[in-house]
Amino acid sequence: MGVYNDGSTIIHKSGEGTAGDLVWASDAAPAALLPDSETITFPATINFPDFDKGNCAVFSLNSDGTDSGAISWATILPGEWHYQKTGSKELAQTLLGTVPSGINYLDVSINLSRTNAPDQVLGNTVPIVGIKPGKWSDLDGGCAVLERMPAFLRAIQVVRSGNNIYLRRIQSVKDADEAAVTTLGIAYKTGAQVWSSGALSPWHNLATHGGDARGHVVYELDRKGYGGNINKQRGGANEPSFTDPSDFSCTYEGTVRFRPGYIPS
Repeated sequence: MGVYNDGSTIIHKSGEGTAGDLVWASDAAPAALLPDSETITFPATINFPDFDKGNCAVFSLNSDGTDSGAISWATILPGEWHYQKTGSKELAQTLLGTVPSGINYLDVSINLSRTNAPDQVLGNTVPIVGIKPGKWSDLDGGCAVLERMPAFLRAIQVVRSGNNIYLRRIQSVKDADEAAVTTLGIAYKTGAQVWSSGALSPWHNLATHGGDARGHVVYELDRKGYGGNINKQRGGANEPSFTDPSDFSCTYEGTVRFRPGYIPS
């Protein structure tokens, strides 16, 4: 007999076939797919822009105040990018093509390769998740997360509106209040660092940001080691560079494949 929880879609069968078989069951009507010859394919180029950027830096004075060192980093700032946004955060949906009228089910899969990768995050390659690069991957619910890091993710969604098929991009950097403080392990302020007086006078803002304390540290910009002088603080004559060459934009190229079908009403 079959043993299962009421409403479950997985049934544990015993006494039929191999003992302990798990089989699929559902009250929903099955979809009837059209033959392979009816498969529809569309080329796709998917671009994600760079993030909003900031910077931060840490300054260090040696024990007798005769020397110093400093490091500067690029940060990425919280934000949401998608098709319903306006201005620089709008990611317009892309019309891939159309499907025949009357179709009420689509089996969606993609074959994508990342042709332009984002820069590394503190030396770590941004991984591709949710799909198999260069191979066909099914899109459950028409969605897939393409990239995910502790601070951000990027995803796509394939949707149908009428007989049109659109591809949507979603890019998100999480909101983390005072994120760089946590990352660097030291409280910091904005603006030039201030040294009151005396070699050992406390530098009350050893770490600084460039205007937004919520930035996630992602890329080292410059490093000033000990040796030379003590003017390596932000605003000092030998401060580290804050020029940011990093680029976290990326591009995927490939094919979106639809196998149409019908679900009986």
